[in-house]
Formats: sequence, structure tokens, C-alpha cells
Amino acid sequence: MRILKNLFIGLLFITVFSTSCKKSTNWDVDASFPIAHSYLNINNFFGDSLFVADTNNLLHFALTTEIINYTIDSLVKLPDTTIALPTYTASTSYSIYPGNQIYTNNTSSNKEITFDIANGVQLNKAIVKKGALKIEFSSEYDQPVNFKYTINSATLWGNMFQINQVVPGNANLFVKYYTLDGYTLDFTGQNFNKINTLVQTYTISADVSGQPSQINVGKGFSIKMS
Repeated sequence: MRILKNLFIGLLFITVFSTSCKKSTNWDVDASFPIAHSYLNINNFFGDSLFVADTNNLLHFALTTEIINYTIDSLVKLPDTTIALPTYTASTSYSIYPGNQIYTNNTSSNKEITFDIANGVQLNKAIVKKGALKIEFSSEYDQPVNFKYTINSATLWGNMFQINQVVPGNANLFVKYYTLDGYTLDFTGQNFNKINTLVQTYTISADVSGQPSQINVGKGFSIKMS
């Protein structure tokens, strides 16, 4: 009996000792796992308005913004210029028939108009947003004449600016306006080596609607353009 008691005490001691020496354990769990599944593309970051999709589902960057804005008037102003063409005066009296050419500068070496533009501006090309040519024509011939005028340096859709104007006989002052809107102007002159210079040609003829007549000595035509 004594032996069993001692054994019980020994077992109890071992149990108590073992229990008192046992280490406590804490688990610090840092786990990650998906809670959702989806897709993101570049539209999610920049907005649909910046991209255009093509038939191959490729996205094209389509950003429109104003980089710089200068009004041409703040940089250069083409001055209003009055140009008086050489006055034609008959040195002798002679007869003119409908369709006869009276004067032309086509054979002249001087076909240029040069503009004096402020602030040292040197133009070699311009596109006219809005503009007009004003022509004042005076005639001392008693029959209608045809005034054919070309700005060789002004083109629109590949065509040069040109007018064919019939002026009444004995016109004291015949005034007409012609629009230049949309025309491209080449300011490089006849040999394409100048600045601020346009090329012009013109011809004065007796109009086919008139009658044979005579122009007297000292009589003629004057043309002013602006």
C-alpha cells in the first residue's frame, strides 16, 4: 500500500512538473487569397473619350487639345495697298476694232507687286481667310473694253485668280470688288526667290460687244487697284 502511495505521488509530481514546464504557442497568421476575379484595361485608367477602338480591337489614342493659339493679326498685318497700273495714253489717233488688243504687260519684265510689311515680316506664303480686290477703272474710249486681270501668285483649287471685266465706254469711274477668300498667295515673285512679292498680268482689249471706233491722241485708260 505504501508502495502504491509513493507511486501515485511520483506520478502526480511528474504530471504537475510536466504541466508547469509546457510552453504556450500563439499563431500569427498572415494569409492572402483572392476574393474577386476581373479584368482591367487602359480604358479603366484614362477614360473612354481618349480612345477609339478599331475593327481589330486595338485602342488608338485620340487626344485633342490646343497646343498654341496665335491670331495672325497679332503677328502680321498685310497693309491695304493701292496699286496704280501704268496709265495707257494713245500717242497717236488710230482705229480699234472689236477684239483688238490695246495694251498688255505680258511681254513686260515688270509684273510684280511688292508689299512693305511692318515689323520686318517676310512672307513667302499666305492663305487668305477674308479679303477682296477693289478695282477702279476709268476709260476715255467711247466703246466698251475688256479688262483681263490675273494674279498669277494667287491660286484656289489649282486655278489662278482671274477676272474678265467689261468696262463701259467713256466710264468716268467704274468700281468693282472681287473676293479673295480662300486663295493661297505665293509671295516669292516671278523667279520664286523673293519675299512679300506677288506676280500680276493684265490685258486691255476692245470688247467684242462694241463697234469699230477710234481712240484719239492723248486719250486712254487708267486702272487703280487696292
